[in-house]
Amino acid sequence: MGGQTRHQVGGSSRARILGETMNDEHEGAILTHQPCGDCGSSDALSEYPTHTFCFSCRKHSWTTDGGEAAPKDDARPTGKVQIIARRQLKHLGTLQRYVVETDAGGATLFHYFSSPAVWQATKVRPSADNKDNIHWVGNASKPPLYGAYLQKPTARKSLVIAEGEFDALTLANELPLDRYHCVSLPGGTASVAGVLRDHWDYLQGWREVILAGDNDEPGLEAIDTLANALVDSVPVAIVQWPSDIKDANEAHAKGHDIVALVEGAAPFRPSNIHDMHDLIPSLSKPIDYGLPIMFEGLSDRLGGYRAKELWTIVAGTGVGKSTLVGHLTLDLLVNHGKRPGIMFLEENSEHALRRLLGIHMRTNLLRPNSSVSTREQIEAAEKLFPPGTCYTYDHFGNVGSEALLQRMSYMANAVQCDYIILDHITMASTLPLGGGNSQLTERQGIDALTTEIRSRIVEGCGVGVIMVSHTRKPTNGDHSDGSAPVRMSDIRGSGSIAQMSDAVISISKSKDTAGDIVKNAVDLAVIKNRFSGNVGPAGTLIYDDIQGRLADSTAL
Repeated sequence: MGGQTRHQVGGSSRARILGETMNDEHEGAILTHQPCGDCGSSDALSEYPTHTFCFSCRKHSWTTDGGEAAPKDDARPTGKVQIIARRQLKHLGTLQRYVVETDAGGATLFHYFSSPAVWQATKVRPSADNKDNIHWVGNASKPPLYGAYLQKPTARKSLVIAEGEFDALTLANELPLDRYHCVSLPGGTASVAGVLRDHWDYLQGWREVILAGDNDEPGLEAIDTLANALVDSVPVAIVQWPSDIKDANEAHAKGHDIVALVEGAAPFRPSNIHDMHDLIPSLSKPIDYGLPIMFEGLSDRLGGYRAKELWTIVAGTGVGKSTLVGHLTLDLLVNHGKRPGIMFLEENSEHALRRLLGIHMRTNLLRPNSSVSTREQIEAAEKLFPPGTCYTYDHFGNVGSEALLQRMSYMANAVQCDYIILDHITMASTLPLGGGNSQLTERQGIDALTTEIRSRIVEGCGVGVIMVSHTRKPTNGDHSDGSAPVRMSDIRGSGSIAQMSDAVISISKSKDTAGDIVKNAVDLAVIKNRFSGNVGPAGTLIYDDIQGRLADSTAL
């Protein structure tokens, strides 16, 4: 089937294909544009010092005394072109075109050429197909794809890449020559990186690259590597072998239609690209609104805590950002059984312990003359913080950006924190990433660190991050006393925090109807909500300085 189909090429189409293929391929030729006695072409044959090559029928004819064995090029091993019955390769035309020979001992000789005129190396495969005894002769340091020299890249053909030579020959024997060119990896799956590095140019310029590798774990990994590397430069498709079939040669031997399998190759899409239609079944899944937040107004706006999101709490100085994140930390730990990682950069870990414990015990342990005994504190802390439930970062004044990111990564990966609480990003953004000597401006530092937190920690580690940010001084009024509202544009930096955050929560001093500040009361507002878009006021919280706790005003 394949042999007959390959020769069904019209005159003008064949001439066009030959013109593309023969350009710049005559290097080393003695005579060019000669007639071919095998296919009848009037000008497709070129004569080289050791052989002739027809750019029409792709056949080599070696210059020999008896015409049976090809002569040596330096140390090139030789043999005869003959059918390979054990591999169901019975069409001499394909074997001649790829110069596949069998030596006196029955070994198969796969010759690799850097061009039609230049032999580079030969892979010798023993007759028993024992891969342990496969060896190379010649220069095998950077071998090309097997059979690559037979066809330059062209937008009128698809390149089919198999894992081994026998598979490439099987495909070449079955597929139409005017539509496909078949090659294989020179060293199997282990040669993928080298092929991409050394022969990248050859892989470009085709109508399509079709990957027809082996249907096993190493083969599938190699296919994935090639597909992801090539998909940005050329369309890629992947042949799906039947589940009980390993490769092209086995598929042919068991009677499968190779042409149908290759023509049915599925277009490759990277794992994060979806056809929207394929996502329709997900509509039957319930929406994950997250874990409810202890403050009703925030829960109503945001839905709840969700992993892999970055939230930013922003307010002026002294308004209550640290107090709010302390409550959210305990909410995650106590009410939801989540493991928080705490990075309170404006206080040491012992101070943070007392502050969080006081919130939990409903008494401000940092006030002078606290009525709670040391023993009571220790007993409560043992219950609140069993081993492995909460981690804190004691920065000792070292808050360089890269050091901070490394500790965040440790919390997420090594001790499996579900959420990381960072208070605050401004303090950690004044040193350059990567340990460089040049100082970044505050704006540059905030932008760079926020981007890394989003990519390396939230997306890379899959955790939720709740961080605090300061505001820049407004043109009129003050964020600290409530005389100026907090807007997205007021966040420190050039805009990266607002852009990278999934949610932005603002805190401002609460005022009564007369415009006077209400003591110990703050208003919450959600000014960004990527999850649902539900933004606006999110309730009023009242601070009890005796208990050191915040409470919803509606619950009082």
